[in-house]
Amino acid sequence: MMHSNQCHSIKSRKFPKCRCPYACINGSKFCGRHLRMKNPILFVCEKVVKSDDYDYDYIIKSSRLPFEMTDYSTLQKSFEYYGLQYIKEASLRDSYSHLIRHIKLHENLTDINKKNIVKIQSIFKGNLIRKRKRCCNKRSLLTLDPILEIDNKYYIQIKDGDEEYGFDLRFLYEHIVVNKQRFNPYKPGSKFSDIAILKIEEYFLYCNKKNIKLKVEKDIESLTDEQKFNLKVVEIFHKIDELGNLTQSSWFMNLSFNQLKDFYIQFEDLWNYRLQIPVGQKKKMVNNGILFTVSVQSVKNYCSNDNSKKLLQSLLLNIIERIITEGETVEEKKLGALYTLTALVIVSQGAAESYPFLVQPI
Repeated sequence: MMHSNQCHSIKSRKFPKCRCPYACINGSKFCGRHLRMKNPILFVCEKVVKSDDYDYDYIIKSSRLPFEMTDYSTLQKSFEYYGLQYIKEASLRDSYSHLIRHIKLHENLTDINKKNIVKIQSIFKGNLIRKRKRCCNKRSLLTLDPILEIDNKYYIQIKDGDEEYGFDLRFLYEHIVVNKQRFNPYKPGSKFSDIAILKIEEYFLYCNKKNIKLKVEKDIESLTDEQKFNLKVVEIFHKIDELGNLTQSSWFMNLSFNQLKDFYIQFEDLWNYRLQIPVGQKKKMVNNGILFTVSVQSVKNYCSNDNSKKLLQSLLLNIIERIITEGETVEEKKLGALYTLTALVIVSQGAAESYPFLVQPI
């Protein structure tokens, strides 16, 4: 079906399947260019496309585009249909965006084409969401925000065995390039495969080519309180990793209010009693040797609410940060990280599975 105000000619002899996008003039059936031609060729839709007709040449006209069609082959045929040059080296996302931009530039689109552009966009968006939902992890290690909220230009999905993980490229740049680490941070002890590393490096090159900055410039003042807290958790657990461990910040973030209380109680008991640490050793590990300044009884009396949980999280993070940074030598700091994990495995199932040798009978 042709729009009444759109030129009735084909776009050109080179692109006979594409209709001229310009408007008719002077009450005629053609635009100025085709009106001047002696024998303009009428554009004829060769067939009526049904909702279940998946002919690639009619991808934009189809009123129901299946997910299976959103691939390189589909887009290449669509480029041919609209008379556009298809660049094989371009990414699927860039090719799709170029096609949509081209269509939107034409002011005289039929209503059905306008609706189908929206439909195609929704399918691509739905595809991205479904893809991310397959991931084992639900949050980004960069900010601990949901991976569904990672900007597309920074998102990469890596397969590790039978499992998939979603990453923010800026985190991987810090992890792999800056810190020279090649293990999967979600699976302590598991290194990224050569294929995964190659894929990540290709993304780095692509970002460099497109001038997409991967180095994170931390503007603390512009962050929300939650983002500042998440960033602090990530940084502290990164410091633990730098001391020769493989951890996940989610072990701490996922602790419930009662688990946080138990973490504090068990940690205090290990430090002051069960490990029987000499006073001289404690003073080498933390300033003045005093690590816990809030009594266990006070922690037990904390009421279960958001404010108390945040207070307890901050209290524990301060303790962990002190025990892994205030040591006189690297060995004292490593010992502090070990004590932290010894307490953490008591309350975190994930930590216990990764460090079963630290699990002790209570």
